[in-house]
Amino acid sequence: MKKKNLLSFIFTAAVLSGCGTISSGDLVKPSEIPAKRITKTAMAPVSNSTEQLPAISANPWLECESLITSGISPVKVADIEDEDFRRRIQITFTIQNTEAGTSYIAQRCMRGKVYACRIDGTANCAEKLNFTTEPNVPMKRFCANPDMEGIVLSPIITGINSAFEWRCHEGTAQITKQIADPDADGYDKSIWHEIPKP
Repeated sequence: MKKKNLLSFIFTAAVLSGCGTISSGDLVKPSEIPAKRITKTAMAPVSNSTEQLPAISANPWLECESLITSGISPVKVADIEDEDFRRRIQITFTIQNTEAGTSYIAQRCMRGKVYACRIDGTANCAEKLNFTTEPNVPMKRFCANPDMEGIVLSPIITGINSAFEWRCHEGTAQITKQIADPDADGYDKSIWHEIPKP
């Protein structure tokens, strides 16, 4: 299987399986940072507004400060080299020690500060929120089935970056409520968190 197809398969499987639960007895403690690196992951193809780059800077805070005036804030998915950054990532996202080798992080700069998003089956780290209010073709087809009346559409149908919840009503897909708010750059602010400078 080619690498591109394998990555698509891994991402699709993650979306379908959802997130695992975290046991409170296994949460990472600040003094227990594992030696194993948090590594890059398979991820859905990013939009034109983002790009995947080589390894994150050895000092992500300095990197983001240097981009304040340039307006460049690409989403990165790469190895984390900075120990302080790795420690703060684990604490911010309550990553278990046993998960450290399989927990993946996207990073970007916003207004000179470092932000991170934990990648899992439901988090849309790569794309900005979509505020389109017209149903797409898969949504129209799904709701055309009379048996789907009243059903809430899953992100697989609406698109994982939709800012709205959609429900089938009288044969059409209709917005019932907004479920995500954008940050200053248009990404889902509920899953992108600032990582404070040490």
